[in-house]
Amino acid sequence: MKPDILVIGAGPIGLLSAIEAKLHNPKAEVVIFERNKEYTRHHTLLVDPNAFKGSHPDERLQAILKDFHGPVPTSTIESKLKKLADDLGIKIEYEKIDDPQALLDRFPSAHTLIGADGAHSTVRKKFFDDKKSVDKNLQYIVEVKYHVRGKTKPIPLTTYAPALSQTEHFVSEQIGRKKNGKTPVSLFFFVDKETYQEVYAKKKLKLNDFVQPETRNMARLANSIRPWLALRRAALKDQLIEKSDAIAGVELSTYCTATFAKQLPGNKRVILLGDAGSGVPFNRAFNAGVERTILAAKSLAVPPQADEEQRLRAINIALQEQVKKEIRRANRTNHKVQFGQFLGDVKRGPSYSSAAAFMDKELLEAMQEARIELPSFASRHPRAMTAFGAWLVLTVVALVVFPFLFASIYTAIAAAIVLPLAVIALGVALFQGLSYCFKSDEADERQPEPMPLPWEETLSEEQVRHIQHERQMDQAKSELKDDKAYLDIKQKIKEEKEALSRLREHREFVATSERPHGPLVIVPLPLLFPDARMHFSPTLEEQPPSAEQMEGHKKRLEQIDGGIEKHERELMTYKLKKLGLLKQKMPPSDGKQEVSVNLQFNV
Repeated sequence: MKPDILVIGAGPIGLLSAIEAKLHNPKAEVVIFERNKEYTRHHTLLVDPNAFKGSHPDERLQAILKDFHGPVPTSTIESKLKKLADDLGIKIEYEKIDDPQALLDRFPSAHTLIGADGAHSTVRKKFFDDKKSVDKNLQYIVEVKYHVRGKTKPIPLTTYAPALSQTEHFVSEQIGRKKNGKTPVSLFFFVDKETYQEVYAKKKLKLNDFVQPETRNMARLANSIRPWLALRRAALKDQLIEKSDAIAGVELSTYCTATFAKQLPGNKRVILLGDAGSGVPFNRAFNAGVERTILAAKSLAVPPQADEEQRLRAINIALQEQVKKEIRRANRTNHKVQFGQFLGDVKRGPSYSSAAAFMDKELLEAMQEARIELPSFASRHPRAMTAFGAWLVLTVVALVVFPFLFASIYTAIAAAIVLPLAVIALGVALFQGLSYCFKSDEADERQPEPMPLPWEETLSEEQVRHIQHERQMDQAKSELKDDKAYLDIKQKIKEEKEALSRLREHREFVATSERPHGPLVIVPLPLLFPDARMHFSPTLEEQPPSAEQMEGHKKRLEQIDGGIEKHERELMTYKLKKLGLLKQKMPPSDGKQEVSVNLQFNV
């Protein structure tokens, strides 16, 4: 085998560069080296057909490229390009290349080496010292990929916008094409650096990992992923295919190698294409890589010429300009994403409830039920809170304006209160009517049975009831924190325990002092025992306590112990009553209060 052109990487860009070179120079022998024999890429690319402008006019190639538009699975692109490469006589060797220079030494006939080996390119590190002219992070995302049965679509904008107020992170969707009875779905959650690092460190995350998140960052992420999946299921009847889900942390960054192409000793050259040369986010990496491949393919198909240095300089300038254009485009898109994140933060802030008020009630409930934390009162009743807020605003405005419009101040006040109510009632009625009309017009051809989400189908009915019960307990416990009676009992117990500690530290009631005589020191006991006092008789030397002193000390300890036990029983009884677990209260028996507790789940 005496290849003329060597390509490292059999991804979409590596395959396309080999095909373009072969079509421009049919006599050239092209060999591709790929490390993975089995297919490993399972994501979807958003293909822009304009990226293929200027490609070789070969009918076979054009027949393939015309099918690439919109969301296309990487597997589809690679399988079709591999078939064409095989038809053209391009060989694919499955071998991991750790040393590109050794590969060139192995095939001295090769005049061109194309590095299409991805963002962590070995070719770039070997021949270009991994130098980059641009290397900037734009965003961190968590990508959730899965397949659903049948066909699906993105969430409608009228639902998407208010639904963002119910998540902890900004969300973007990408829906692929239906194939073999299933459709790929990708959800992108824009997160902070700490959350990204946590997800990235956990390889092969699944949706089941969000049943009971272990850290605060993962809990916040669960409060975005779970509600959004519940929304898609409720709104679009998505049926998630079991074991099709995959979750990964992705860093969205722009980078560009300082040099794309250079001449090597022995009249050879090397060039970087695809992610090996530069990277841009927001579904532009593949399209930009295609444009650069088409731009450079014709020059790379022929052996180096006498003016090769000038030709490579021209290629470098052209590729650099193309990347600069893509980076500017990525920055503009990033500004839009940041604006969307800002709007999401605003919706989750002061206008949290007003944004959710425009959602369908069933969809809102589905999102809230999927959360791992109980939402606030305002978020549970967004329409009521929005109507009340609107009434307050309109009433204040009316109270300022109406006195100038009515002769009587009482009439103005009455109108300022009643008219806003009428306006709000009319608005609510119109909103309900329009919502009903739009909802009745929507036809779902599939009407499948609701599919349980991973955190629902992995739990038994008893476990689901237990989780719901725990949510109720958490809510009741949070209310106890501000309950005055509860706090008073806790304070009494605290004071009694402090007094008990002081008594135990002074088992000997005779304290020493520098003065031979001193005043009587009286230390008051807790409020529960206002008459109890402990006496210290300061003397020059320590004296052993008498039997009477020891007996009195023992009785006081028993008194305080009894008081603590009594108040702890009171505290437990009060707490159970507030939590709704107290079934009935029995009369005291043997000086102790007996309590029967109902531990049944009140779901």
